[in-house]
Amino acid sequence: MVRLIAVDMDDTVLNNKLEITGYTREVIKEAVRQGVYVTFATGRMFRSCRPFAAELDLDIPLITYNGALIKQAKSETVLYHQPVPLTVAREIAAWSGRTRHHLQIYVHDKLYVREINEKALLYGNRAQVEVIALGDLAGFLTEAPTKMLVITDQDHITEVERELRDTHGQTVHLTRSKPTFLEILHPAVSKGEALAYLAGMLGVPREEVMAIGDGYNDLEMLVYAGVSVAMGNAQPYIKARADFVTLTNEEDGAA
Repeated sequence: MVRLIAVDMDDTVLNNKLEITGYTREVIKEAVRQGVYVTFATGRMFRSCRPFAAELDLDIPLITYNGALIKQAKSETVLYHQPVPLTVAREIAAWSGRTRHHLQIYVHDKLYVREINEKALLYGNRAQVEVIALGDLAGFLTEAPTKMLVITDQDHITEVERELRDTHGQTVHLTRSKPTFLEILHPAVSKGEALAYLAGMLGVPREEVMAIGDGYNDLEMLVYAGVSVAMGNAQPYIKARADFVTLTNEEDGAA
């Protein structure tokens, strides 16, 4: 019996128009009516996730920032927060200034960049959040950011990831949420760790947890969950490690 379902957002519960279809919405609401806990487990900011939770009238802790922050949907009470260590964050911010890689940092659920460029505009539009330009990111950081994100092109992301693993592989957790998104997190942070924390808080044993996702950043929660489901549009690597493969996000696969 499944009592807790954690579902990824982009390319999973959201279709390509970034919407939850009417069918998926009703399936989720019915699950909640039957006493199942349903939550999002997303790389998105809390402020970008919460409107979708409100659309479904969910009042449950939401796993955001790839597991770095868990907040109650309606009261916004912080239940878990594990930010990137400040010293490490400053080093990576300085690195991005030298290399000119596009870096985004997230502090107090706000998004900061060095400059407003096409990558920042596209991200802000997709997530429906304000993007704040600072110029000097390293100088701005006086407290640990919830997460950091490098956005680059597919031809260079492997090189960027390799470079950061060489310099900071022991002090951060690196994962990809999209083919061009390299997430930088506290070394103990993942969706899997956050889901385990939430399940423990709700008193739900691991074997009664279901996770649904499509990307590399979903791997840890798929491994943790008693029942793991990969989307039909998931990476082959993810499909191979899931218990089940469903339809795509354009076919209500998450439902």
